Amino acid sequence: KLVAMIALMPVVFNYVFTPEISKHFVDKNQSRLTDLYVTSRNTVFLLTIPVMLFLIIYASEVMSLFGSSYINGNKVIAILLLGQLVSAYFGSTVTFLVLSNKAKWASISGIIAMGISIIIYYIFEWLGGKIEEVFLIVIFQFFWNWFCCIGVKHTLKIKVFYLV
Repeated sequence: KLVAMIALMPVVFNYVFTPEISKHFVDKNQSRLTDLYVTSRNTVFLLTIPVMLFLIIYASEVMSLFGSSYINGNKVIAILLLGQLVSAYFGSTVTFLVLSNKAKWASISGIIAMGISIIIYYIFEWLGGKIEEVFLIVIFQFFWNWFCCIGVKHTLKIKVFYLV
């Protein structure tokens, strides 16, 4: 529940920026579309950092609000929150792809990311180890967002990261 509430922050920003994204895409205003992407990504990421740090540092105390049996979940919640931070860093890539009629790219990226997660799971199992499912969620989030960033860069010509 806690991570789901944190995940709402980027969703709310997506709803705020959605009309602007559509307008600039239709007008083929590439520079404004790039500015909007960078602004929304940076805003969400910078707002997410303090919330995530607070929740990671005080995970036990926050989890105890839901009952004493939830305190043991503080490591899991910290890992999920780090995954959410990764998603916030990548920005609204899926939204940009969908609103610019490139939803197929986002879908294929999700399928590939899921495949990578499954392969990693079976590699760990084959090696005799075990990887926690929560790590697989974070791995999936990373690869899906990364592939969608590549999609935004190549299909919309938006420079997603300064170094990429």
